[in-house]
Amino acid sequence: MIRHIRKSKLGVLFLAFLFVANNSAANMKSNDIWGFITDIKISTPTLSIRNIDPFPLSLTLIKQNEYINFYQAPSLVLKDGSKISDIDVRLSKDQNDKNPFLSFTLQGQCISLDTVKKYYPELRLTDVPRGRSQNEVTSHTTPADIHGQAVTFSFAEIRPDCLHRVVIASQK
Repeated sequence: MIRHIRKSKLGVLFLAFLFVANNSAANMKSNDIWGFITDIKISTPTLSIRNIDPFPLSLTLIKQNEYINFYQAPSLVLKDGSKISDIDVRLSKDQNDKNPFLSFTLQGQCISLDTVKKYYPELRLTDVPRGRSQNEVTSHTTPADIHGQAVTFSFAEIRPDCLHRVVIASQK
């Protein structure tokens, strides 16, 4: 009897995990990375530690310090087959600080800087590798929008022709 209950509890926990993981992708209706960035940018300005429920991704608190809560979201596959992974969200504990930080890695396709510039033509160079590691990046950042958010597109030295990481953060 006890074994049966344990198996049932494990089954329920597994189904709950699947629901949460799939729910994250279900809330995102983006066809491609450009739609994903747009959807996330619309949701990010209202995101705070007191208001994470309406966010289109399921966030899990990973760690915290006296200033910031660190969250992760499950990876998801967009309709074009590209994978969004390593989703990192950082939210200030200060109620007056409305500057969320969100970053993610893109996998599954190679997007060049020229392609990024078709969607975001006003990029400026904001970071360059310093020769210490192949994981260092060359980054290009958009001007801040009306909410003070900018999008940074980073290209790792290991594959400098392919978009590696995207950061959406406040420039205030």
